[in-house]
Amino acid sequence: MPPRAGKTAPALTGSHAEEEAQPRNPKKKGLMFVDVKIHGKPVRAMIDTGATHNYLASAEVERLGLVLEKGVGRVKAINSAA
Repeated sequence: MPPRAGKTAPALTGSHAEEEAQPRNPKKKGLMFVDVKIHGKPVRAMIDTGATHNYLASAEVERLGLVLEKGVGRVKAINSAA
C-alpha cells in the first residue's frame, strides 16, 4: 500500500532495515537527488532517468567498501583523446 500524504516511506537500505525516510521540501527546478544507504553508509545519489551508466568517484568506492571488477565495456571521457 502506498504511503499516505504526510507520512514517510521506509528508506532504502542494503540491509532492508526499517528506517523512516526524512521528508524533504521538493524544489521546482534543478537536479533530483535521493538519500540512500550502501553497506549501511549514507549516500546522496543523483537520479538521472536518461543515464545509461552509473559512476562513483574512487574515493567514494573506498569509503563504501565496494569491490571493483573489470568490465567488458569502454568509457570515453569528454574532451579526451580518442
